[in-house]
Parts: sequence; structure tokens; C-alpha cells
Amino acid sequence: MFCFEGDWERDLRRSTPSVRSLIELLTPLGIVQAVYRDVGTVEELTYYLNIWLGQERYEDYRLGWFEFHGSSGEIEIGGCALTFGELADLIARRGAGRLLHLGSCSTCDVDESELESFRRLTKLRLVTGFDNEVEWVESAAFAMLYFQMLQVYARPADAVKAALTNYSQLTSKLGFRSTPVYLPW
Repeated sequence: MFCFEGDWERDLRRSTPSVRSLIELLTPLGIVQAVYRDVGTVEELTYYLNIWLGQERYEDYRLGWFEFHGSSGEIEIGGCALTFGELADLIARRGAGRLLHLGSCSTCDVDESELESFRRLTKLRLVTGFDNEVEWVESAAFAMLYFQMLQVYARPADAVKAALTNYSQLTSKLGFRSTPVYLPW
């Protein structure tokens, strides 16, 4: 996994939770092998996307995890809103075979055609995320469960289906969705 996390508070003197602690929990359990990057600007995101998608040494890091503030169809980085179209331009068709999980609030609250267009433009194999406002603890708990499923199941589609089936109440509350669309078993 290659994790990109933004600032949660504008006032950097305030202590905030970080998904870095989740990665530190999941790594020794063998659930993830991760690179973590704190991203404060679009330029930093671009830089780290180029490393993740462009350097052969990271080709085994198939899952990208974006943790930023978000709203319908966009993520927020350093006070800038980045739309699916702009994000697709940054990924630039280099996502072949990779997965992207958008852990931000409401980013996937768009028409299925927009989400699928983003996936096709980037060549990503799977895009998942939330179409609701999400509580940090609940989305973090779901991420741990979902990432474990991605390890258990050989096919990402089966991991999505298992998450939707086994954690239906949580996935419904979070508004978890995927493209391609996979329905629970």
C-alpha cells in the first residue's frame, strides 16, 4: 500500500489522529506492506504519485490509499479542491492493475458514470470510497477490515463483495461503493 494523508486541521498546533497509526498496527500483522506520505500540497501529491506510479521498485504496492478531507467528486489538499478530472490528469493513465481507496468524506458521491470515467481514464483496476460524511473512527475501522479482505481474497472484486456482505451495516452507513460496481453475494 502507498498511503497519502493530508492535514486534518488547519491549525497544525492541534493534535489529530492519523492513519499512520493504523498502518503501524497492520504492518506487523502482515495485512499491509506500506509506504506512508504526509501530503500538504497538490505539488507534493504529484511528486509522490510520480514515485508510486513511475518507479519499478513500488510496483508491488498495488493499493493507493488517499486520506484527505473531501466533498462530492473531489479531495481537498492544502485548501485546494482537486476534482476527479484533475486527479485523473495527475495519475495520467498509469494506474493499470492498481487499486485506489478514497477514505475521504463524500468524494464518491457522484454519478456512477463519473466514477467509472475516472477509473477508465486512470486505468485503475478498482476505485473504492465513500459517498457519505464519515466518522473518522468508523472509516478507520472499516479500512482495517477492508484491507485485510484485500489480502484474504485473490480477486479485489471478491474482497469488495465480502466487505459489503460481512459488514453491510457499516458499509451502508459509510456509503461505501466501488467501481466497477460489485454487489454483495
